Amino acid sequence: MDNKRYLAVLDENTLDTILLREFGLPNRGDVFYRPILTTDGGIFSSGWSYGLQPNDRQSLLVFKCDSNLNQQFLKLYSMSQINNHFGAGAVETPDKGFIVVGNRQVGNPVKYVYALIVKVDSLGNQVFWKEIPHQGDTIDLYLRGVNPINNGGYIAVGSLVFNPQVGPGWERSWVVGFDGQGNVLWSKAYAENERSGWQSMTPSHDGNFYACGYERDWVDPQSKQYGTISKLSPTGDLIWHRKYSVEPLAKLYDNFFNVLATSDGGILCNGTTYGHDGSLQNAWVMKLDAWGCASPGCQTGVGVQELSVGEATPFILWPNPTTGELNIEAKENFTLGAIRIFSSDGREVFNQSLSDNSTRFSASLSNRPEGSYVCSVLVNGVWYVRQFVLVK
Repeated sequence: MDNKRYLAVLDENTLDTILLREFGLPNRGDVFYRPILTTDGGIFSSGWSYGLQPNDRQSLLVFKCDSNLNQQFLKLYSMSQINNHFGAGAVETPDKGFIVVGNRQVGNPVKYVYALIVKVDSLGNQVFWKEIPHQGDTIDLYLRGVNPINNGGYIAVGSLVFNPQVGPGWERSWVVGFDGQGNVLWSKAYAENERSGWQSMTPSHDGNFYACGYERDWVDPQSKQYGTISKLSPTGDLIWHRKYSVEPLAKLYDNFFNVLATSDGGILCNGTTYGHDGSLQNAWVMKLDAWGCASPGCQTGVGVQELSVGEATPFILWPNPTTGELNIEAKENFTLGAIRIFSSDGREVFNQSLSDNSTRFSASLSNRPEGSYVCSVLVNGVWYVRQFVLVK
């Protein structure tokens, strides 16, 4: 049978249903993914739609209704009839159109996944379709969340997947910046663990962004996956990154799908968790303060578990805590390109580009106040991050 989607309006106090409407195309399965409110009071959503026959492929879906849930458009777009297309995140543009990010599976069977940046106008008509193809050792590129930035451009998050033959760290968290025409201006990837990625993002109260997602340790005989919250600058620099688990031993597969900056200055995130033993999947909601702390004080190294060092991290940092001198050394076959250090409130306090083939660097922070800091290190063209504590 076909698959209907529905939207509901709820009373904000009682959560009683005020209005409910079903939407969808006949003889198809339609999926709305992460709807957004529009400036005219309506709702816009991207997603995907697929036929019900075994060989039917998925088209990118765009949908809009007014404030009374009256449908204004539902349109499908495909670049190829043999590929699957997904719309994963959307943002309204100043001209009342919409930019959608997502991905296209290339080949049948799938050989690569290309990231998508698509714009439609206020009536759902396609304005442009841009793709980011794989390069080098990357095989799959995913964009899942997008937000505007002050220069008229946009910032989007997702993940890069590398050929497994490359070795550890084969999936990386990925952030890109692009202009209003969908042209990519910059791209940055972070190897937070052996596997990591971002699911969505939201503006923070200080002009930066929070991104949520997951990271995984490939630990035999069972892997461990955490939910993650990261803070990013508008230029895609990683200010801090934290990971969370429902229970201390991290035996569960944890994942955050959505994140919001709350009116009290904190962070609200939700996702799912389920066990290695095949137990049922549970909903997961977590409230954090502005530092990403589940309990007060983690910005000084107490409480929430920070980014794991792990064998996949290609440099070492010592001493930690430090009284002022910080040493950074690349592991074998890696070189250092740049060092950036941020205070716990996101301000850059140190920035140094390094000469080619640098393998070791020392920074003096004796004139900085004690507290928690984040060190971003450019290693072989990829930014990695570690937290350290300065004590006097």
